[in-house]
Amino acid sequence: MSAPIEGRGLFVEGLGVSNNLVALMPYSASLFSTIENAAKPGVRRVADWMVSNDFGWRVVGGNLTRFGLYLASRRAAEERDRIVRNHPGLARSLAHGRVLAGPFAGMDYSGVISYCSASYPKLLGSYEFELHRTWQTLFTRKYDLIVDVGAADGYYAVGLARMFPDLPVLAYEANPKARQSLSRLARLNGVESRVEIRGHCDPADILSLPQTSTLMIMDCEGSEDVLIAPQTIRSLSRTTLMVETHDGYLPGVTKRLMDRLSPSHYVETIEVVNDHDRPDWIELPEVLQDLTRREVNCLLAETRMHACLRWLVAVPKKD
Repeated sequence: MSAPIEGRGLFVEGLGVSNNLVALMPYSASLFSTIENAAKPGVRRVADWMVSNDFGWRVVGGNLTRFGLYLASRRAAEERDRIVRNHPGLARSLAHGRVLAGPFAGMDYSGVISYCSASYPKLLGSYEFELHRTWQTLFTRKYDLIVDVGAADGYYAVGLARMFPDLPVLAYEANPKARQSLSRLARLNGVESRVEIRGHCDPADILSLPQTSTLMIMDCEGSEDVLIAPQTIRSLSRTTLMVETHDGYLPGVTKRLMDRLSPSHYVETIEVVNDHDRPDWIELPEVLQDLTRREVNCLLAETRMHACLRWLVAVPKKD
């Protein structure tokens, strides 16, 4: 089995430091402690300088933080792959690269680079399970067009193209590398002729969309405040929206969007469940039944670093 490829999502459990070296050299323990204690004042002075000095933080502190997050992300990805390797039944289930469960079960995801999240939740079918019940309801409605803003690797754009085999899909994604993954995923699933891949989405793109019954999913890391704005609301009057809001980036954005959409849409909010709580809220796939809770947590983690994530579901009051 070729290990699933992780994208730029981050997951931090903490960076552990092994004490094996000290255990193997017992006589060095006191010396190690002495050096550590002697270094603390100097380390504190450097840390104080970095966090209190804007230039120091930009040049040193910020880069160290990003590097630490990068290492933690790589470590978490290695740990997830190791869990799969240690469970042959799970490895066999994932080897074919098809999504095992959820609304997009059966989608070919083999060899696709995952962007904005870890790949295992997508393969296992638990990805953003908070939306699964809503998807089942929306799948029963009729649309003329599907739009995905912030399509990343195409999990939703291609998944929806499979669910609605007669509809065109517009997929907006600003990251060129993510667009390559999206294109690959569309080809793997035979929907490349119906998935039109575009770059950055701005308000002019929203205004230019046809005034027809549309299903739009939007996850664009804070740009929702600009795209669902007073000047674009009228053009969305026939659009069913699923929008991830990022109050951690833009405080108050959820409330603003609800106020803008409420005159023309029925709006509800869906709270995102913390990674460590996810096993308590979903029916675990059979292939995970024999894993420990920590192993399940690792595989289901969606690696969201920013807080205050919610989804808005907005259905037009008039079709």
